[in-house]
Amino acid sequence: MAINKGARVATLAEENKTNIAKSIESITNSRNTIRNKLIDFGLAQNNDQLAALATAISNITDNGSVQASVKEGETYRIPKGYHDGSGTVSGVSGGGNYNLQSKTVTPTKAQQPVTADEGYYGLSDVTVKAIPEAYQDVTAVTATAADVLATKVIVDATGRVTTGTMPNNGAVSKTLDSATTNYAIPAGYHSGAGSVNVVTETKTLTPTKSQQVVPATSGKVISSVTVNAIPDNYVDTTDATATAGTILDGETAYVGGVKVEGTMPNNGAAEKTLTTTETSYTIPEGYHNGEGTVIIVPEQKTVQPSRSEQNVTPTTGKVLSKVTVGAIPANLIDTTDATAEASDILSGKIAYVNGVKVTGSMTNNAAVNGTIDGLTTTSYVVPAGYTTGGTVSLTNSIETALAAI
Repeated sequence: MAINKGARVATLAEENKTNIAKSIESITNSRNTIRNKLIDFGLAQNNDQLAALATAISNITDNGSVQASVKEGETYRIPKGYHDGSGTVSGVSGGGNYNLQSKTVTPTKAQQPVTADEGYYGLSDVTVKAIPEAYQDVTAVTATAADVLATKVIVDATGRVTTGTMPNNGAVSKTLDSATTNYAIPAGYHSGAGSVNVVTETKTLTPTKSQQVVPATSGKVISSVTVNAIPDNYVDTTDATATAGTILDGETAYVGGVKVEGTMPNNGAAEKTLTTTETSYTIPEGYHNGEGTVIIVPEQKTVQPSRSEQNVTPTTGKVLSKVTVGAIPANLIDTTDATAEASDILSGKIAYVNGVKVTGSMTNNAAVNGTIDGLTTTSYVVPAGYTTGGTVSLTNSIETALAAI
């Protein structure tokens, strides 16, 4: 795995800064403790640094255990310096007139030794005045150096003089815009004269088919954007139902907000003439301009009935609108009621029976003549067939016979 040396160095540098800051804070606190104690001893000032404090400490005399005896009228001055606490001062017994002094002292920040003046054996009493108004009980103080403006001095809850560390930022001002959207207020004191502000502007735009981003001018922020009404040439197309196939080829329309290019064929004026061979026309899919026509060319024909079947057809490219069939000729009659057969028709003659041509088979006997004698021949058989007439007569024999009766 690759090691990012730059990042590691930056991390170590940051850790070192943190450790150094903690060490400085610890040293500062220790210095303040030493300084406050030396101030109590009257050996330091509230602005002394470590070097001065070290000098003051090094100048303290180590008196160890001090032993002294005094008699009446004598005064023993305790030597300046350090005492280990095991020394004693004892009085020597004696007698005499004790001239004692009454003294009054005012409390101060420094320790005060109160002794009798020259000529007095000792003190009869000491009156300690009330703490001056300039001095207060500071045990309720909660402020720390970080709560106090830098270079300003306070007394903390222990009565120690403390110098503030709060940065004095004065009048802090900042203008925010679309690029700088926030401002981290620095820790410390602000004079109240600074401000954080924005420079506003208004903008106007007209809707378009494309998305529009309205940026603020550099150094400003937008307080409002006026969006004009959608132009009249834009309409809501969500209820449109057309598809490419229902829109004429070459034309466009908007359906559901999407531009659709038509694919419907433009057939213009469709023309077609129907005939007896082309009896139907399939209208092609697409648009028709209403000027085309599907037509027929009619014609009328006339035919006379004949004994043979006749097929009446139109001229090429036309259709029959009417066929006029002439009347059956007078020489043609309806023979459906005829009942004759060939044997009923004279041989050699022709007739039509129920539309069928019948040639007669009846014998043509022409004129038939016969005789009977009345005696031996009393009848005459007329031959079957057609006869034009004739006679049946008696012979002379019958006449002679009758005469002889």
